[in-house]
Amino acid sequence: MNGVVVKVSKYLGKKLARRFRAWDADGSGYLCEEDFVRRARLVASAGGHDVGSVRHLEVQEQFLILWKSLAGEAGVDHLTVEQYCTAFAALVVSHPDGFDAVYGPFIRASAGAVDIDGDGALNRRELRLWYATHLQLPMGVSDHVFDEMVPDPHGVLPIEELVGWVRDYYFNEDPNSPGNKILGEVEP
Repeated sequence: MNGVVVKVSKYLGKKLARRFRAWDADGSGYLCEEDFVRRARLVASAGGHDVGSVRHLEVQEQFLILWKSLAGEAGVDHLTVEQYCTAFAALVVSHPDGFDAVYGPFIRASAGAVDIDGDGALNRRELRLWYATHLQLPMGVSDHVFDEMVPDPHGVLPIEELVGWVRDYYFNEDPNSPGNKILGEVEP
């Protein structure tokens, strides 16, 4: 790593390992740039954006910024789960500015790609798309989270609020915090 040593708690390590497994869709045991390109394509397509369209390329750019930041932090071109966890913690979790500079724009681009009506918020259907494509989680988890996060069943989840919940997921060690429930239960 680039000289930054970040202590990763056991709980954060479990959360990061879970995200690694979701990124590693082919089960190879490592992540590479192509994993991020494929995921960007999947997310953009779910939002109705053709491969090669301006919106697809904008989304892909944010995915590649994240990939290049993680790979650069680790100094490798393929990341193991341990390298991913350490690089992510050093880059994003070690200080809030890292989240704001790299991860916040990434989440905004990804969620924005499935914001089909362009209102800056995700309705239940759009959140399902985001969960299935970006997070690689079952839609049942999405429905549970939507019910928890949005009191009005016909309401919407503003993307900025979603970004706040994602921030809470990475920065909050309390398993009962709202952000730590966005991906379903993670045992501390």
